[in-house]
Amino acid sequence: MKKISVLAIDLGGESGRVIKMDFDGVKFYLEEIHRFPNLPVEASGTTYWDVLSLWREIQSGIAKSSSVNSLGVDSWGWILPCSTVMESCLVIRFTTVINAQKE
Repeated sequence: MKKISVLAIDLGGESGRVIKMDFDGVKFYLEEIHRFPNLPVEASGTTYWDVLSLWREIQSGIAKSSSVNSLGVDSWGWILPCSTVMESCLVIRFTTVINAQKE
């Protein structure tokens, strides 16, 4: 069987990572290719995803990997849709949950 390689891009609440998974027909092999911070930005009391920074980091992670058969993206939290990449995307976090975790 020909080796199959895929990339998983995971955007967490505080960091992102690009993970490569290879399957040789018998075993799976996982390797973290790239890790980066996911730091929202605040403007006028509103928190936004730094979409351009995330895009650059994702591109960097993809560039570090050899050819792959497929790619998937997973993100944490709610992201309100943006009509363009240049438009700011709101970050919604439930402060009651965050405050409960601190206690």
